[in-house]
Amino acid sequence: MKKLMIVLSSVSLVLLTAVPSFAQDSSNVRLLGFCDTQCAYGVAVAGQYAYVADAGDSSGLRVINITNPAAPSEVGFCGTPGGALGVAVSGNYAYVEASGLRVINITNPSSPTEVGFYVTPGEPIGVAVSGNYAYVADWDYGLRVVNITNPAAPYEVGFYDTPGSAWGVTVQGNYAYVADGLMGGLRVVNISNPTALFEVGFYDTPGQAWDVAVSGNLAYVADFNYFGIYDCSAATTVPEAGHVVIPARFALHAPFPNPFNPATNIVFDLPEPGSVTVKVFDLMGREVAVLVNGEKPAGQHTISFDARDLPSGVYVCRMTANEFTASHKMMLIR
Repeated sequence: MKKLMIVLSSVSLVLLTAVPSFAQDSSNVRLLGFCDTQCAYGVAVAGQYAYVADAGDSSGLRVINITNPAAPSEVGFCGTPGGALGVAVSGNYAYVEASGLRVINITNPSSPTEVGFYVTPGEPIGVAVSGNYAYVADWDYGLRVVNITNPAAPYEVGFYDTPGSAWGVTVQGNYAYVADGLMGGLRVVNISNPTALFEVGFYDTPGQAWDVAVSGNLAYVADFNYFGIYDCSAATTVPEAGHVVIPARFALHAPFPNPFNPATNIVFDLPEPGSVTVKVFDLMGREVAVLVNGEKPAGQHTISFDARDLPSGVYVCRMTANEFTASHKMMLIR
């Protein structure tokens, strides 16, 4: 079994998951206590509790009381479908990566209860929470942004399809830092508008980027056979007023809000100037609105779709720019 280990260093008290080993390789670190788990993959600490994402046969969130570091004890458990691989805690909720994003109420640590979930398109591994949003590292489907304002009904508002396989994510200010696996390295993504993410910098790390932590302008990357420290100050410097950030690729972002009534915002990215059309169709394929039809400069563009004269239902927004085509479904609810 893997165990939740509590160790005391000369700096601070920390929690970590590790295969049991009682040998010491440093006189400055000593074991204080441990608690059996099945297959602990992720951990977050808040107050007197550690919250462990356990991917064992009994997968789920384990709540460990760490008031006495010498005798940590499990006080609560909430089962999840699939293996629980990551966890973040904010306020009264834990956000667990297990066959999607699971929102678990931890107000009563002895009785954690799932109150909502959102099934992401990929295999979620890492999660970070900032404000009203959860940022999910979703393996082959990149970085997903989930609105968690209503814990019972989380929903996706935006995404950025990273070139690799998103394993880990951390958020600081207006930026998400993504550890993007073997092919992607470190990606720095602007999240100032959660519905329209865009990359501002990257570094092709020499190994396989599995996780990332950030302090100030420095990103610390766990890179399989390597550990790297990267200066991201140039990528995260606020542009001067009037400066236009040019996106790295064409993109049509998810409409926001969605569902909507009666209007929603549609954001698209152009890495170069060109002819653009943005049209809306019903599910029968009939054109119901033309939002853009003409030349547009490079940059990020936002348009509003007002559907007050249309009946409730599902509509498709389709964008064409040069040889790029993309579409998103959106639901009008009266």
